[in-house]
Amino acid sequence: MINWPVEVVHNRYTSRYEKLIEYAKNRVFPENEYGEVHHILPRSLGGDNSKENVVKLYAREHYIAHLLLWKMEMSPKMHNKMSMALHVMVNGSGNKKQNRSYLIPARIYEQSRKAYVKAIKEHFAEHGGTFKGRKHKPESIQKHKQKHKQNHHNNNYYMKQIHQKAPSSPKAPSSPKTQSPPKAPTPSPALS
Repeated sequence: MINWPVEVVHNRYTSRYEKLIEYAKNRVFPENEYGEVHHILPRSLGGDNSKENVVKLYAREHYIAHLLLWKMEMSPKMHNKMSMALHVMVNGSGNKKQNRSYLIPARIYEQSRKAYVKAIKEHFAEHGGTFKGRKHKPESIQKHKQKHKQNHHNNNYYMKQIHQKAPSSPKAPSSPKTQSPPKAPTPSPALS
């Protein structure tokens, strides 16, 4: 049983999460297998990096753990944090070291995306609005322009490749109204 520092309603998601964690803590994870480190009590909820709070999970288990955390009933502020964590889990954080791409069912994606947008709006409302008017350093602006230019170039390159490889579509027959009537054969002068 996990000692939650925030109020969490004990329901089927909490129970499944705790069973998953208990199972993972009691097994020996194979060294040659791919695994991801998971904070049992998320850092955003007050967890730390101690050995007791970390467990190695298979990638699928890690995704399920974050999905269960998101499904748990807790205060709106804590739920927003779990929404953001799930969003980063599914979409990545922009960190090049974290190259994950999970395929999730559309319904779950929609629900988590709505929760993430709601969490972002609440976060900005709580911390003084939006990024509007934010001043960027000239180096950051230049870096962003270069990245945008490169992405635009790559996109154009790939689109050209796709169009070059695409089979040409057969010409559709013209409608009978626009076709000219067949020409009558002209008599050969030798036959007359």
